[in-house]
Amino acid sequence: MSVILGLAILLAGGILGWWLPKKIVPIFIEKKIVKETHGFDFPFHTLNNKSLRTFIGTAEPKIYPYLNDKLLSRINARIRGEHSLYIQAAVKGINTDAKMVDYLEKSGLLNEMKITSNEAIQSFKLIDCAMNKLTQEAGFARYNPISPPDLPVRLPAEFEPIGAVVLSFPIYYPLCWETHSEFIKQITSKASAFVIVPNECWQKAATLYLTQKNIRLESVKFLHFLTDDVWTRDYGPTTVLSGGNERPVFIWNPYYIIDQAYYKFDADATAALSMILDVPAYRLPMVIEGGNIITDGKGTMIMAESVLDINPDIDKERLEQIVKDYFGCSRLVTFPPLKGELTGHIDMLVKFVDEDALMVISSKKGYKWYDDFENMAKRLAQIKSVNGKNYTIVRVPMPEIDNSAYNFWSYVNSLTVNKKVIVPIFNVQEDKKALEIYKTAMPGYEIVGIDFHRYPVGSVHCQSKEIYKKVFNYASL
Repeated sequence: MSVILGLAILLAGGILGWWLPKKIVPIFIEKKIVKETHGFDFPFHTLNNKSLRTFIGTAEPKIYPYLNDKLLSRINARIRGEHSLYIQAAVKGINTDAKMVDYLEKSGLLNEMKITSNEAIQSFKLIDCAMNKLTQEAGFARYNPISPPDLPVRLPAEFEPIGAVVLSFPIYYPLCWETHSEFIKQITSKASAFVIVPNECWQKAATLYLTQKNIRLESVKFLHFLTDDVWTRDYGPTTVLSGGNERPVFIWNPYYIIDQAYYKFDADATAALSMILDVPAYRLPMVIEGGNIITDGKGTMIMAESVLDINPDIDKERLEQIVKDYFGCSRLVTFPPLKGELTGHIDMLVKFVDEDALMVISSKKGYKWYDDFENMAKRLAQIKSVNGKNYTIVRVPMPEIDNSAYNFWSYVNSLTVNKKVIVPIFNVQEDKKALEIYKTAMPGYEIVGIDFHRYPVGSVHCQSKEIYKKVFNYASL
């Protein structure tokens, strides 16, 4: 009997060992994901099972095997329920003042501004959108999908004179309006801010909010067209100077996010800006995001090799030729992508301080990408700048983050605008040290920090795109 009982116990244990994970683990996962995403805003078009499987599975590979369609549908439904206000606004649109005020009220933005619905309606009546709307210069985009711009071509560095910075206002992310209002404030002290919104109703809402935050609008211009999300760096046009007269033209890079649905409005942002500013656009013959393009302005480009993964028809030799033809960069330095990192973008890791110096991210030992960061810094230190000097490498430690955390925060993801550097901070103790490193490394620059902790990945640089000052010599701005 003892043998039979023992076998029964083993059999029961085996069944329970198989059944419990299958039944209990998905419940735990659902609760964990819903809890950890509470308070974060989601782009509505990513709320599908395929996208959620990619996001969740990449962030926590151990739970990927449990992410079946049934579980993902439950998670999707719960997130959609929490974000129904923003999803409805995106799908149905907002095209009247009354609907806009209703959105502001339900999202809590009126309460934040300490004004009533009636006060908002009256304020909308006083806003003349034409005063701050950038008028469209051309009836269509001048688009060349076949050949590169006329030679010579040069991609300026970010530390060269900038006329404007393009942002997409986070209309469906009400928790982030304050972050972007501060971003606009810092930009407009040095350049114009070109703020993308869908229509006049959203312009009125953004204008009201910025005004309530005591932000002057003289250097703010609104552009009316649809975008899907706030990652302007990745889908916005890259300005290069073409021909002997250095005429500005846009490079239109096909935009891709790993395993995501097609970003149909983001994909056409360059066309929209081409029409508004009457700047010709040239289609890049490969898929790449702007966050994977950084340069010294003198022919050197640094890039992550994630670009080769998403362009299987292109090898390193072909990539070097494309970079030379479309950006005028005759030297391309590439690094392997970080394993398991979603963006594959170099601007999370490296920044040109000037022609001779680079900032490179660092972390504590034991962090999952510590060796990658160290190898990158070591290799860059052995490369000579365009001036024949070994690059000065400035290490910028990232906030201390657990290997299992969703967040990948990088202080290197900053924006240089006409002798000002706007640095992301994250409301953590490492913020102060990061700002001090910038002040030491970039004397003569104004260094300011903006709290971007609500974004788990990507921040200042990812959500901005510079328009160089030379564009203003050709456009009626």
